[in-house]
Amino acid sequence: MKNFSNILNVVLFLAIAVLYYLHFTKCSGCSKTSPQTQLAIQKMSGGAKVVFINSDSLMEQYSKFKAMSNDLEQQEKALSDKIRAKEEGLQRDYVELMQKAQAGKITEFTAKAQQEDLMKRNDALQKEKQMEGDALMRKAKTQNDALINEVSKFFKENKAAYGNYDMVVGYQKNGAFLYVNDSLDITKSVISDLNAKVK
Repeated sequence: MKNFSNILNVVLFLAIAVLYYLHFTKCSGCSKTSPQTQLAIQKMSGGAKVVFINSDSLMEQYSKFKAMSNDLEQQEKALSDKIRAKEEGLQRDYVELMQKAQAGKITEFTAKAQQEDLMKRNDALQKEKQMEGDALMRKAKTQNDALINEVSKFFKENKAAYGNYDMVVGYQKNGAFLYVNDSLDITKSVISDLNAKVK
């Protein structure tokens, strides 16, 4: 009986040794991780260097963004003024038509024709308003995308100046991040460098 116990211990020891060997040795058929994945794992285990930029401050203080924003606001105001003037013109024409119709200065047929014309002009104006508004939104998106690409390129070209970070996060108050350590904030120096580049 004691012999059986010894044999069982030897068998269990061999089984554990085989499992250990199979588990911890690299198999030739297994896929190997890429160098990029290995680097990412190293950084995750060692802690990636992350900094952040306050996106609100960037939009308020980056001169190129402010100029772009002012330009878009002026275009939006001009469009709004133009549409309002046309709407007021339509309103005046409608009031004038109603006054003529009530005073009997025009026939019912003429009044109906002029009313249909006013409706067509209003439809055309609404289409114009929609099209120009959409064009302005597309322009704003294109300019915003170009600005984001420019800032990203700036980071890539100047990352050594900020400590060879691994990631730059855009931070906004009431945004996705609930807390950020102020020691990771590079907003002021980046805005200063970006504005100097623009000048």
